[in-house]
Parts: sequence; structure tokens; C-alpha cells
Amino acid sequence: LSTLAEQFDDNIKTAAHDISFTIQDATSLKDMPDNLLQIWEETATDKWKEGYVFDFSGVTTGALLTYCDDAEVRKSVFFASTSLAHKGNTKIVLKMLQLRKELAKLLWYRRYSDKSLAVKMAETPEQIIEIYRRDIQTHRERLQSDIDTLKQYFWVSEIHHWDFDYYKRKYLEENRDTDDKELQKYREYESVLSGIFTILERVLWVRFEALEIDTYHPDVKVYVATFKGKKLWYYIPDFFHNPLKAPGA
Repeated sequence: LSTLAEQFDDNIKTAAHDISFTIQDATSLKDMPDNLLQIWEETATDKWKEGYVFDFSGVTTGALLTYCDDAEVRKSVFFASTSLAHKGNTKIVLKMLQLRKELAKLLWYRRYSDKSLAVKMAETPEQIIEIYRRDIQTHRERLQSDIDTLKQYFWVSEIHHWDFDYYKRKYLEENRDTDDKELQKYREYESVLSGIFTILERVLWVRFEALEIDTYHPDVKVYVATFKGKKLWYYIPDFFHNPLKAPGA
């Protein structure tokens, strides 16, 4: 089971980074934050292609669903991202279900969910189903209210799954006097990290200083944290995507 679970994740990770597509006309990407466009332009250059090359990592998918003006691109990205490694992983899921059933039987449980809950707070699968049922109902009502607002505001008859983030972003920009593309400047990595360090120094008197030493990846930096001149620990943030990481890492 552990091996199959690991293989399941690896299949998604491999598919997310091996499958890519190119957009040459940037017209539909005019609202995209510049720092993201730069990444995809550099990827295209590395692959000897013109325009912008996208994979199916979480950042890419979310950005296209939020900022791309082309509804067909949003639709294609949505369906492709939700079916990564579908064929191979379908067989894995079926095998895992079979093994879970056998494991529960070996350990004298009626079903695998009972075995899983033996070490958790919930006592029965029915309790969890009821919790999910209530949460889903609350979420559905809130989501439907948002969808109705967007449909009325943009004079559209339907808001598809792949269109929701796009219309919501435009609605907020037009009604809350905010420009998400402008706000993106303040989310720049070095700026955010510097702000965090400044707050920690002011509140906790903990100071962070960068060390010029080699690490296992160029994006990974090492900082030493000190308190009143006394070294406390090393901080080694590894925030950026690379092909060796698990999906979402």
C-alpha cells in the first residue's frame, strides 16, 4: 500500500511537469503578473520555443484559471489538470482498494474505514460523512450566492468551474478598487521574506542574517537566527518549485 501510494504521487508529479503546452499570442495573458510571465518565457527559451511554455504545476494552473482571458484555454487547462496520470492511477486506486479490504479482514475489522478510525478522534465513518454533509451544504450555499452575483454582474447565463476564479478576480478588481496585478509586486519573494524578518526582529528580537554557503539547490538560501547576539538555529527555506519535489511542495 505504501509503495502504491508513493507511485500514485509520482505519476501525478511526472505528468504535471512532463506535459506542457505553448501560447505564442500574449493577447489573452495581458492581465497575468509579469513575474509569472517571465518564468514561462524563460521556460520557452530553454525549450527553444517562441512565446510562453506552461506545465501543469499548481501555480501554473491556478494562474491561468485566474488571469487568462481565453475561455477555451481555461477549460482545457481545468480538464487536463484534473485528469493527470488518469489511466495509470486508475489501476493503482483499484489495487489499493482491494488491498485495503484484505488488510481490514486480516485485522478483524468490518471495513478499512473502521481500521483507519481506530486511532483517530471520530468513532465511525458515519460521523465523518455527517460532518462533510454539513460543511458541503454550507459551502454550496455560499458558493451559489457568489455565482449568482457574478452572473448578474457580468450578464452571463452560466459560470463554469473553469471560469469562476477568472470572473471573481475581475469582479473584485472592479468593485474593491484593487488591482491584483499591482498587489503582486508586494508578494515578491525577497520583499515578503524581508518583511517577515523585520517583524520577527521587532516583536521577538530575533535577527536573521544570510550566509554565503553552497546548498543542494541554487534557490535554497541559509540564514542564521540570533537572539541578542547568541546563535539560535539555522533557517533554510526551500519555497520554489523544482522537478524533484512532490506536487504542491
